[in-house]
Amino acid sequence: MRYYNIKGEFKALQKEYPCLELKYGDDFYVIEGFIGFSTVISDKKIEDEYKIKLHIPKNYPKNMISAYEAGGRISPAPDNHRNSDGTLCTGLPVEVARILAPNYRLIDYVEKILIGYLAQYSYFEKFKHWPFGEAAHGTEGIVEYYKERYNLPDTKSVLDFLKMLQSCIQNRQKGYKRCRCGCGKLYKNCKRQRKILKYGQKSYDYLSDIKAIEDWLKSAATPSYPSC
Repeated sequence: MRYYNIKGEFKALQKEYPCLELKYGDDFYVIEGFIGFSTVISDKKIEDEYKIKLHIPKNYPKNMISAYEAGGRISPAPDNHRNSDGTLCTGLPVEVARILAPNYRLIDYVEKILIGYLAQYSYFEKFKHWPFGEAAHGTEGIVEYYKERYNLPDTKSVLDFLKMLQSCIQNRQKGYKRCRCGCGKLYKNCKRQRKILKYGQKSYDYLSDIKAIEDWLKSAATPSYPSC
């Protein structure tokens, strides 16, 4: 993973979006200001402007950017894809990492991830439905993503697959050794691992997804009793 030059990245971003400012915090950088855009969704022209705030962790891109709408326009409701802590649900972290890899440029995050969300929200505001449908929220959305992308049959298969990937990323095997996934092939010939690692996903930490799925499975297995 390359060294992330926030000052250089912000300078390139500010050329395109001059109404942004960079501030420095203890654990993260803050970018705040206005972003305007013009795009077309489902043959409808969408022009809009939002006041936004971005928290960029100092270990980015290991941890992803948190985006906020700072103008009070997007209320914290599930239908708005805004979380209770104020962060915008711009996409699953693993999918955001896949889109941005391998360079993780700040301007790519704004134009490919953030503006994509904001434009869809503007469409939703006007036409009362999301233009490309909605994925499941929370851990259910994480599970559905992996099931669909890697053709996995159930939640347990997703969990086993992620544990295998995390193990192989942490303890990288050389190409002439057998892959841990059970396929029987040499590590360098395992198509399942190559499919995800070639997108730069070796820089993604799967532990948070693994923990979320494990907690979700535990809660589903815990019986609930009516209150007295």
